[in-house]
Amino acid sequence: MPIFGAASEEDTNAAASIKKIVGLSTNRDSQITMLKGAGHAASMFEKEPDLQADIVIWFRTNLPVSGYAVLPSLK
Repeated sequence: MPIFGAASEEDTNAAASIKKIVGLSTNRDSQITMLKGAGHAASMFEKEPDLQADIVIWFRTNLPVSGYAVLPSLK
């Protein structure tokens, strides 16, 4: 299963954990997004407004739900 992870570099423990978890994935669709100055957890959405859309796009591309997936031929 692909994994999406996001963390802010200054949130050192979370960043290290996300890097380790995503790094253990053998799925080529796994993705890590490292941010700068975005804080921790939900505060990242305030400081990085595109993050929500990036997550939704990743989910729709990699974890299809009936009626909402990006067709494999369009990836």
